Amino acid sequence: MPELMGVIEYAAYRGVSRVTIHNWTKKGLVTRTADGRIDVAPSDARLLEEAGLPVPERVPRVAVVASDGDAVCDPIAAPELRPPPLAAVDSVQETLAEVGEEIGQSAPDDLGGLNGAGVTLTDARKAKTVQDTHLTRLKVQQLRGDLVDRKAAESQAFAAGRLERDAWMAWPARVAPQMAADLRLDAREMHSVLEQYVREHLVELSGAQTMATD
Repeated sequence: MPELMGVIEYAAYRGVSRVTIHNWTKKGLVTRTADGRIDVAPSDARLLEEAGLPVPERVPRVAVVASDGDAVCDPIAAPELRPPPLAAVDSVQETLAEVGEEIGQSAPDDLGGLNGAGVTLTDARKAKTVQDTHLTRLKVQQLRGDLVDRKAAESQAFAAGRLERDAWMAWPARVAPQMAADLRLDAREMHSVLEQYVREHLVELSGAQTMATD
């Protein structure tokens, strides 16, 4: 392992971003030389002692050969990228489809496709921008009153439906005696007939509402 590393090389060695390395430097966790390089041994020791971050495991090293055939350096090999979850790939693909694009249309970028999934980092960033725009639009519509809370709306609709049902169920008992007197029929039979027809009517209404919501 080299005694000194550049910021990018040390970030790859520690498995973090360059921003993290700069933050560590500000906190005094990383030792920098006059030319800006990082002194590996004391930096690793300080990160372990003060931040509890262990020294990374050794990774295979590869030789970079110049055009004349001489080995000019021995950098740390880049760690193998894990394949992204299929759900994440599907999410990016669906989001880009909403704006008429497909994954892989962007020019090859820093990752050149996430482990063969065909999704570039540019695709992922573009999809996040689209999703953030959708979320912002929904929040604005909600603040303007264009959108309502679904659970609250469903609760109010259920309460209104229950009140209407109770009113219908109470109607036969209220009107049956007067109707029976007007028609000179038995009040109990009139109440029974009206109640039966009201129940059938409510069942029909329930079926119609179910079909309307499907």
